[in-house]
Amino acid sequence: TVTECYRQILSTSELALPTVELYPNPVTDKLFIETQSQINEVIIYSMDGRPVIRKTYVDNSLDLYELAAGAYFLEIINTDGTLERHRVLKQ
Repeated sequence: TVTECYRQILSTSELALPTVELYPNPVTDKLFIETQSQINEVIIYSMDGRPVIRKTYVDNSLDLYELAAGAYFLEIINTDGTLERHRVLKQ
């Protein structure tokens, strides 16, 4: 009997951790955003991929009172060109 064993190591030399903290999530009216990066724009997408809110970020919070209850994707575009996506639940 011949047995072959393959060993693969999956690794990365750099660990990319999220640099944004969103709270509260689920949100009722106002979503607070904490980040070390400078934000250029925030876009909220419905689950079917349509943008429902697009704002230039000025503050550390985002008013979501106009959104219907449900799940959304939040896309943050930083001034250095980096992009982060997060899931947000609206109550």
